[in-house]
Amino acid sequence: MPQAFLSHSTKDKQLVLKVRDHLENSLVYTWIDESNIPGGGSMIQSIMQGIGKSKYFLAFLSNDYLQSNWCFDELEQAYGLHQDGKVTIIPILLESQDQLDLKSLSDPRRAFWETVFKRIKYVEFDRHNVAKSLDNMAEAFWHNEPIRFEPIRMIKVNGTELQVVEFKIPGSNLPVDFLRHWDLKIEDFIATSPNEQKPIKFDVPVALYGPGPNWLYAFLTLPFKNRNTVFVFNSRTSEYICVYSKSAGIELGMVLK
Repeated sequence: MPQAFLSHSTKDKQLVLKVRDHLENSLVYTWIDESNIPGGGSMIQSIMQGIGKSKYFLAFLSNDYLQSNWCFDELEQAYGLHQDGKVTIIPILLESQDQLDLKSLSDPRRAFWETVFKRIKYVEFDRHNVAKSLDNMAEAFWHNEPIRFEPIRMIKVNGTELQVVEFKIPGSNLPVDFLRHWDLKIEDFIATSPNEQKPIKFDVPVALYGPGPNWLYAFLTLPFKNRNTVFVFNSRTSEYICVYSKSAGIELGMVLK
């Protein structure tokens, strides 16, 4: 799954932690300073690496954020990557735009922020309606993703508790010959972990439904925790398609035989 870097002021930490939990419940890997900086490691180096490895940069904008030199340095780094097409920036407005005190900033920094607001679509976050704001933010996050995961419920299979997850694949992002090569009789799932180099078969049945080539829906019943990659197995073609990945070199949609 794509990684999201959560850039924020420490004064907004509690709200940002709610966002982190919301995203991680949808199987999004998040980078946040308090949990991703190794003990004894360089804070600056860890943060720059975290931004560089992230596909998304979520900037939680408040007046405290605007006044933070640290946050500005993070955003500048992300904006350079954004211009190269390597990072998608999603500004999250914790204050309404007219309440953000841009006038108090120095001229270069104010000009930078004005450019950001003109060029990048932002999401407003209503502190008084957190649940709806979390959904709006997640929708913005998933807008350009080829595969979207949504947790449905927890079930037990042979005594093992599993997370049931729905994944959606927009037909517009699929290869033209997708349906010819991938019939809808996918029978089970496999996964790999750092300690298991060979695929692990779960033999859990899958229910697929949906309006044909535009959207395909499937329920995954897999314990995702501690898994680096997950592939769907098509028993008729003996092929696997990657539907979840935290591993370098393994991308969503990769097909293995």
